[in-house]
Amino acid sequence: MKREIKRVIADVKNVANNCNLVNFKLNGFGYFDNPGGNVIYADIEPSKELEEMCWGLAMKLMKYVRLKGWDWREIFSFHATIAFKEIYRNFPRSGAT
Repeated sequence: MKREIKRVIADVKNVANNCNLVNFKLNGFGYFDNPGGNVIYADIEPSKELEEMCWGLAMKLMKYVRLKGWDWREIFSFHATIAFKEIYRNFPRSGAT
């Protein structure tokens, strides 16, 4: 397990070192229902550089890490998770008390 973690860290560093700063745009916020819990996220419009960096990293990791189904697709829904699971404790649904 420790060896795999070191390999992941090395691959992330390798991919990051071959990239300049990557730009993206924040397109607002959204949420979706997930079997593991609800998610609030920031919607990200990636630059071509960010898309290439993420796909390059996925290509390296998929050789030895069990990835999720969406990680195997070159077209990815870029987002940044803000909150997940039991979000309605802190973010009640509109009109809820």
